[in-house]
Amino acid sequence: MRSTETLPARKHSHHEHHEHQERISTEALADRGPDPERQQALRLVAMAGVGTLPLAIEIWSSLERHGSLAIWTRLSRQCDPS
Repeated sequence: MRSTETLPARKHSHHEHHEHQERISTEALADRGPDPERQQALRLVAMAGVGTLPLAIEIWSSLERHGSLAIWTRLSRQCDPS
C-alpha cells in the first residue's frame, strides 16, 4: 500500500527533474544564440536531448565503453565524414 501512495510523488519528482533539465538546456542553447524568435525551437531541441540522454547512457553501458561519454561523443563527431 505504501508504494502505491509514493508512486504519484515519485512521478511528480521525476517530471520536475525533467523540466529542470529541459529549462537549463534551453537556457544554455539560448546563451549561444539569444534570438527570442528561436526560443520554441531551442526548447524542442532541449526536450529531445534531455529525452534521449537516458537511452544514450543505456546504449553506452551495454557496449561496455570506458571513460567519459562526452569524450567519446566528441571523438565520434570528429571521425564523422559528414
